[in-house]
Amino acid sequence: MKKGITLIATITLVILNIHNALAQAGSLDMTFNNTGIRLYDFGTQHDAGYGIVPLSDTTAVILASSYLNGSTIGVLYRISENSDIDSTFGVDNGYTGFQIGTATYVQKLLQQPDGKYLVAGTVAVTASNERFFV
Repeated sequence: MKKGITLIATITLVILNIHNALAQAGSLDMTFNNTGIRLYDFGTQHDAGYGIVPLSDTTAVILASSYLNGSTIGVLYRISENSDIDSTFGVDNGYTGFQIGTATYVQKLLQQPDGKYLVAGTVAVTASNERFFV
C-alpha cells in the first residue's frame, strides 16, 4: 500500500509540475521589475526599443532610440535580470548614446562572437538625405 501512495503522490507532483510549466509559458515573468514590464525613459519623448541580446550571465543588452536635446539618438544599455540598468556598462552611467548626422534611427542589434556589438540603422545626413549605417 505504501508503494501505491508514493506512486500516486509522485504522479500528482509530476502532473502539477507539467501544469505549472504550461501555465507559465507565454505569461509575464513577475520577477522582472515585480510586474513583468519595465518602462525606460532616456529622453524627453519618443523612446522606442528595437533589439535585445540576452547574455549568458542573465543580463541583456538593449538597443533603443530616444529623442534627446532636439534630435533622435541611438541608445545601447545593459539591464540585469530584474530590469535594473547596469551602471557599469557604457560611457554614461549604464548606457551609451550615439548620434550620426542630424538624427539616428536604430533598427537592429547583433552580438558578434568576440562579444562586440553591431548596430544597424538609418541616419539623416541632411533633411533630404538619409543613409544606412553599421
